[in-house]
Amino acid sequence: MTLLKQGLEAELAGRPVEAEDCFRKILALGAKLDQESQVRALVCLSDALCDQDRLAEAKGYVEAALTMGDATGSGQGTMCDLLLAEMSDPERALHLAEEAMQRVTAQPRSREDETVRAMFLAKYWARKTRALVQLGQLSEARSAVKTAIEVMENARVPRPASGSKAAEMVFGRPSDVFHHLLTAAVSLYIGEALVALDADDQAVNYFAIARDTDPKGKYRIAAIKELEKIGRLVWR
Repeated sequence: MTLLKQGLEAELAGRPVEAEDCFRKILALGAKLDQESQVRALVCLSDALCDQDRLAEAKGYVEAALTMGDATGSGQGTMCDLLLAEMSDPERALHLAEEAMQRVTAQPRSREDETVRAMFLAKYWARKTRALVQLGQLSEARSAVKTAIEVMENARVPRPASGSKAAEMVFGRPSDVFHHLLTAAVSLYIGEALVALDADDQAVNYFAIARDTDPKGKYRIAAIKELEKIGRLVWR
């Protein structure tokens, strides 16, 4: 297993310190890395640091990735999430959410990946909701989260196709696990958007989905933290 895959597996399993170590080892290769690999490692390291609540440190790495250029939209999404967590620059967060979505949808995908594309669109609307709340545009925010929920619910299927290119990048083989993780991630984003709108009762349902559909750990851990924050830690 390569260091990148090892790091991704550790991060998804909720072991960000181990993931951080892998990504730092990649970056230590310096000039031996091509630019795309450096960008990926920088963004992944930033994500691992965010999972440890080291936001200021994480921002430096993702800013470096964006300066180099990230065609995948991953870096833009990570920076958007950082700004939303800090509540520091909602206008830039909104711009980055849009840029991330444009770059994701611009990538060629097979028909089997339409569910993946839709789930990323739902994530965009959830991010947009939080940015709009921070900008004081509550009516637009309510409309945005409604769209996020509709897109997600329409995208969810009993057994998603397993041929996703993204799944192969993460796991080295086609895997339904990727789709379950994506469902968990988007559910978490929607839950956070609903909390921003003071809709805690509705948010509980999405945090529960994130907790219960994550077979790896990262989103389960995050969802439990969110449920604890709003005092609604419930179990099936």
